[in-house]
Amino acid sequence: MKTEVKETPINLQANTSQRDFIDRATALTDVQYNAFVEALELPVTDNEGLKRLLNRKFPWD
Repeated sequence: MKTEVKETPINLQANTSQRDFIDRATALTDVQYNAFVEALELPVTDNEGLKRLLNRKFPWD
C-alpha cells in the first residue's frame, strides 16, 4: 500500500501524549519522513499475538 500525502486540516480530540506524537511527526525532515513511510509499508511479520488480537470478537462486532 502506497502512502498518499494529503494537505487538508483535520479536527479531533486528543490527549497530550497523542498531540505531542502528532507534533513530532509533523516536524520530521524529508529523510526522516521517508524512512517512517518505508517502515510503515514493510510487510507485516508473522506475529502470533497480533493474530490472536485480530481474531478476537470485539464488543462492537
